[in-house]
Parts: sequence; C-alpha cells; structure tokens
Amino acid sequence: MQLWFLVFLALNLFRPPVDVWVEYIHPELETPVTAQASCVVKVPSGDIDADGRITIRDVLIALRKIVDREVVEWWELDRADLNLNGFLDVGDVVLILKRVLGSDAL
Repeated sequence: MQLWFLVFLALNLFRPPVDVWVEYIHPELETPVTAQASCVVKVPSGDIDADGRITIRDVLIALRKIVDREVVEWWELDRADLNLNGFLDVGDVVLILKRVLGSDAL
C-alpha cells in the first residue's frame, strides 16, 4: 500500500486530534519505515458521532443525552451546540434535524 493511503486511512479512523504512527515496508529499501503526523480531522457541525455525515443517528444521540441527562463530553458539545448557547438542548436537536432533512425542512 502507498504511504499516503495508510495515512489517509489512519486519519479517518481516529478522531479528535491524534498523533498517527504509520509503518510500512518501503518497496526499494525493503525495510520498515515509520512516519508520524499530528492532525485534526474536521467534523461538520451537527455530526455528534464524528462519522463524517450528519444523520438521524446524530439526532438520536443528542436526544438521548438530553432525555437521559447523560454527560455531554466537550467534543460532543463542540459538534452539537448549533445554536451556540453553550448547552445541548432541544434547539440544537431541531437544528441538527434540519440538516438531516435539508435546510428547508421544519
């Protein structure tokens, strides 16, 4: 595999900021080569589960956090607080749902 593909794969598997170590066999040297990169993967606002898409699952996660009074981690709040009031509330759920259904919905 190409090094860039392994780095791309690693960057998409780990979220939030992470140090990525990739080891592969160099085709000409035939020895292991290790590379390190520190990166931040941008996740769209409303994508609470950080899968790269805003889906109904993000809405359900937000609702569960509100109804069950679960602890909202800082990275979840950063992604879910669309009305920018500092809390995860029903207003955020409505805005996430609008993004799932399309901007003209609701």
